[in-house]
Amino acid sequence: MRTDLFDFDLPAERIALRPASPRDSAKMLVVEGGALRDRTISELPQWLKRGDQLVVNDTKVIAAQLKGRRIGRETEPKIEATLIKRLDGSRWQALVKPAKKLIAGDRIRFGNEGKVCLLGHLDAEVEAKGSEGEVTLSFSFHGPALDQAIADLGRPP
Repeated sequence: MRTDLFDFDLPAERIALRPASPRDSAKMLVVEGGALRDRTISELPQWLKRGDQLVVNDTKVIAAQLKGRRIGRETEPKIEATLIKRLDGSRWQALVKPAKKLIAGDRIRFGNEGKVCLLGHLDAEVEAKGSEGEVTLSFSFHGPALDQAIADLGRPP
């Protein structure tokens, strides 16, 4: 899979920073006969028919985008990682840019300042690297401590 196909520009003014007010004024996209229509949530009842199923996505977006740099080699290029799947208490699958700068065994240091332990950073080792920019990262923290470190250092993707 070519992950670069998912890249797009999103103007800052188009990013919702807080819920719509009133809440039922939030936008929804209706697809009818192939045509796309912008509507609001307050109109939802008129679009539902007997037997329809309404699925509510109540997932939360975590601050899963981390910025850091590769450490321990002659050069220390900047690395951006987006965590996409937790594998266990200390390991995540991630998409990284630029992936070509990393090999298995490399260490990445995320952050330099902040509230993450006394050191102010979070280290991860590249355990494995896929062909399309995905890597397996093994972090120096585990479980709730890692969750807090990611929350402190990360930002929403």
